[in-house]
This record gives sequence, C-alpha cells and structure tokens, in this order.
Amino acid sequence: MTEINKNLLNTLYMPIIITDEDYKLLFSNSAFKRFSKEVNIEEEPFITFIKANLRPHMHKLTKPFEIPGKRIFLHAEIIDGQVVIHLEFVRQSLLNSMRREIINQFSASLSHIFYNLITIIKNNLEKEKENYNNRTINESVDRIQDIVDTVNLYSTNMSGYIHTEVFSLNKILDEAIKRNQPIWDFQAKLKKIDFKVIKEYKKEYFIKGSSKDMLLAIIHVIKNSLEAMPKGGELVIKTFEVKKGFVEIEVSDTGNGIDWQGKERVFEPFFTTKKLKRKGLGLSYSYGIVRKHRGSIRFKSQEAVGSEVLISIPFEQNVQVEAEEAPKHKVPKNILLIDDERIIVQTTGKILKKLSNANIYEANSGNKAIAIFRQEFENIDLIISDLGMDEVSGFDVAKFVLKFSEENNIDPPRFILYTGWGNHVTDAELKEFGIEAVYNKPLAPKDFKRILNL
Repeated sequence: MTEINKNLLNTLYMPIIITDEDYKLLFSNSAFKRFSKEVNIEEEPFITFIKANLRPHMHKLTKPFEIPGKRIFLHAEIIDGQVVIHLEFVRQSLLNSMRREIINQFSASLSHIFYNLITIIKNNLEKEKENYNNRTINESVDRIQDIVDTVNLYSTNMSGYIHTEVFSLNKILDEAIKRNQPIWDFQAKLKKIDFKVIKEYKKEYFIKGSSKDMLLAIIHVIKNSLEAMPKGGELVIKTFEVKKGFVEIEVSDTGNGIDWQGKERVFEPFFTTKKLKRKGLGLSYSYGIVRKHRGSIRFKSQEAVGSEVLISIPFEQNVQVEAEEAPKHKVPKNILLIDDERIIVQTTGKILKKLSNANIYEANSGNKAIAIFRQEFENIDLIISDLGMDEVSGFDVAKFVLKFSEENNIDPPRFILYTGWGNHVTDAELKEFGIEAVYNKPLAPKDFKRILNL
C-alpha cells in the first residue's frame, strides 16, 4: 500500500483495518486507533471474527459485532487479495432515533384524535346511564383508552406535568409482585415448573409522582420477565442508590433473553418477540411512565442467559409522605367551557350542569371564549379549556385572562386545562399562565368531582 493511499485512509472518520489474504494485519487507520483507544480493544478480535465468517468465494460480508458499550457492524470486502474491514457504529443508532421520532409524532397526533372520540362516547354514556347502562360498552371504551394512554405516554415529553403525590417505592414493588403472582402460580401448576422471586431492597425510598402509573410500569416489567421464562426460573428485584438523589430498580430474570435486533426495538409500542401471538404494549408502557417521572430506563439481555431492566428515577429526601391537600374552593356557579369540538362542549356542558347546577357559558373557539370573558368576567368563577385549538390555544386564553384580571384589579378565575395531546405542559407554564391543573381527555367522574369541588 502506498503512502498516498495510507494518508487518504487516515483522513476518513470511518475506522478501517486491512489484512493480507492470510489475515495478517497490514494497516489500520487513525480513526481505528482513536476508536480502539476509546473502547480498549485492538485489531485482533475484529480480524478473528472476519476470518471465521468470511470465505474467499463470498467477497463481501456484513455482520453485527458487540463490544462493551457499543453495537457496531463489521463490513469486510476482499479486494486484490487483501481484506478491507471497516467498522460502522453510527448508522443503526441514527436510524433508531429517526424511527422513534416518527413514532412519537404519529402517536401524539393519533392520541389527540382518539381522545376526542372517546370523550364524545363517554360523555354520551354518562348522560344516558340512567336509561341505558351497558357494562360491555363501558369496559370496551375503557380498554381503548388504556391503549391510547400507552401510546400517548410513549410520545410524551419528559417535562410534562403530572399530578403528584409522595409514595413508598417498596410498597409499589411489593404490590406489583402481588399483582403478577397469579401468572406464575398458573404457569407453575400448568407446566409443573418453579419460579423463585428474590427481593433485595437497599432501604425505603420515596418517589414523587403518580403511584398508580408507577405501579402499572413495574407490573409490566415484571410480567415481561415472567413471560420470558417459559421453563421457570429466578426473578430478582433490587433497589439501590446509583448517584445522589437517584434510585435504581433492577428487575432481572433467567429467561431466554433476546438477540441484538430485539434489544434495539424493545421499547417500541407493540413490539414483541412472541411469534404468532397477540402483540402487547410491552415495555413501551413502562418507558413512557418512567420518562414522565424524569427517569431513565435501560434494557440488557443475553440470549439463553436472561435479561435485565434497569430503571433510574429521582427519590425524595426529608419529605412528608402524605400528599398535600389541594386548596379548597367553592362549588362554581358560572363556568366557561371551551373546546373546538362543538359536540364535546355540548356533552361536557350537560354533565357539568347536572353535577353542579352551574350556569354554563359554551365557546367552540379561543376567540369566542375571550369575547365571552370580556362581557361576563364578573360572573365567571371557573374556566375549563381545551389546550390545542386553531388560532387561539388554551394557553392564549389563559394568558389573556391573567393579563385582563391584573389590568382590572380583580382576582382571576380558576383555570383548568384538559387536553387530548397528553401532558405536554411544564410546571413553569402552569405557573406562568395561572393554570391550576391539567387533565387528560376524557374527564372521568372523579375528575369532574375534583374540578367542581363536590
């Protein structure tokens, strides 16, 4: 190889190794030297791997290759009696990021559409429940909402607002184990296999967030581990502090494990390794909930050895366990209800009227809502607004109400946002726009009661 060719290869960012036809090292470029120093591995393992997989009649080969902390692709080609090997470790992660971003955008749009439809159905069911109450329909709608909630969790930004409480992580883990016990009891009796569950909690940790959501996240993780052990095995659940203010939850199993391709996609909605079986929501549910609690989740697996799910979330120190009580308000007498879906305004308005006997001002746009508030600001004591509306959003209405109230030296009315876009609202935005709380569509009976102080 000429010095010109060597200099040219040294200018490339791609790590390259060249051997002779007997796989004796002839050259490795500067990019490979930097890479090998970073991961502490020399040329020999790559050459040995290619030697074991590449045959003279093949001429070309592409194979995945795993080293600690990285997954790369080895490309080898025989050119003029020499074997040229280059390492590619960027493209796959980039493709995964692009694929995840597309899923995020699609999920958010789909959730918005379905939440509005579910709201219409549930409002009508609530309105007619005295005359017609079909449990199957209600359960089916609830199931649809569960699925949409999961897809929405996957697409939601980490900084989104959630109703918070302080709860014991140990109790959540114990309850999640209890909820999954029927699975291993049934499998143990059916297949005559054994499961062993080991708990290793370092100490009592308290988490600030949604205990209900976190319970569901852990239930999904444990269920996933149990299903990965068709012949029985050992499930280990550990907690320990990894860095200041963060606790790590480690859930490991001795199941089948999955290959590198499965590990790349394990947090995608509806991904499954179960052939010819119904696709479930899998670990994507847990992924979304952990993100909402400002945490991270990782997955490790080795075929025929087992898998580990590692969840890292912030914990509270020196905080009262009891959740703070929400400030008490009077039952509202005049409510401004805003939504760009006219049928949602109508059906939600009837429910509010029935529950509180309040006077309902209905607006199907942000502009109309502002016009109504200008005229009736002395009467309106509660505003419930959709977030995502054309031209004038729920944020815009809240901002106007706050500014108008300050200019006229009056107390602003309570302001509630409800949305089909998920929790894309930060704590800073709540404070800035004077928003009391954010609720997801559709509003449940308990949500109506909490908002109306019943």
